Amino acid sequence: MNRSNVALSVLLVIQLVLVGLALRPSTTAPPKEKNFLDGIGKEAVTALEIRDENTTLRLEKQDNGWIVKADHDYPADSGKIDKLVGKLVGLASNRLVARTPASHVRLKVADEVFNRKLTVTAGEQSQTLFFGSSPSYKTLHVRLAGEEEVYLVKDLSVWELQTTKESWWTTRYLDVDTADLARLELENRAGKLVLERDKDAESPWRLASAPDKTLDPQAVEDLLNAACRLNLLSYLGTEDSDTYGLDKPAITLRLATKESRSVTVRIGPKRKDENDHVAKREDSPFYVSVAAYAVEKLLDKKAENLVAAAPKNDDKGGEAPPPADSASQPASGQPATGGKTGASQGAGE
Repeated sequence: MNRSNVALSVLLVIQLVLVGLALRPSTTAPPKEKNFLDGIGKEAVTALEIRDENTTLRLEKQDNGWIVKADHDYPADSGKIDKLVGKLVGLASNRLVARTPASHVRLKVADEVFNRKLTVTAGEQSQTLFFGSSPSYKTLHVRLAGEEEVYLVKDLSVWELQTTKESWWTTRYLDVDTADLARLELENRAGKLVLERDKDAESPWRLASAPDKTLDPQAVEDLLNAACRLNLLSYLGTEDSDTYGLDKPAITLRLATKESRSVTVRIGPKRKDENDHVAKREDSPFYVSVAAYAVEKLLDKKAENLVAAAPKNDDKGGEAPPPADSASQPASGQPATGGKTGASQGAGE
């Protein structure tokens, strides 16, 4: 073998070694996943404090659910908050974006420059997260307080971290399960009606004033749905006002459940220059506004509106008309006898 062939062989071997190295699987470990609230379970979370550039809002968990801490302690939408808490306790990412404090302001996750600052409390334990810019839909830059690394997380939007009380308070002012209801009293400008039934789950509804009347099931269902579920437009505070008209309510509802729990709601007349009414539950400190359309079915409802219509006679029912034969036709100049002869009439008498 001449020197040229040897050189070419050596070169070929070197090339094969380089290709093998290039194709060898990487041994570099992927970035370790960051669990931002590691060690905090969903049920352990007792408070959330959300802050933007100008406002701080606090949500607290109590025995009967979440509340919004603002000018008053408003009942909160617990389902909405629980959904957010579920996302937060599972928040994790291995997409490391930056490692230095110089990037914090640019990504809006700095101690004083941020989109949202969130403190999650679980008993005596708490963690603070800074949420910054969003490079794409439902993604956010996140930094854990006290650390320099910035990560990118998915399936979270800054709009899920609102700082207005209206974003978190519950809009359901009245919610009684009709299956649990045993009695309904409605007083309005048309008078008073009372629906009642036995505590047996399958017992039918009846009017207290006319228990033998057959009721229209759809009319009863419509009334129950209108009376047992009421959404609010806004909380009006805890102080009464002459403008609310609750001293002479347009509607008074009294609901009693099979377990003897009772709820009374007064609803004032439609407000001047507003398309709403003011409502007040006896067991709530809050006066609220409700949409006019939400209570219109209750304003003039009467007991007779619930009674089923009497069945109509059809052409096939009842006694058939007499046949039009010669025997049933009166003689000329004689009065009609309804198809009977005078003798048969006398026998009938």
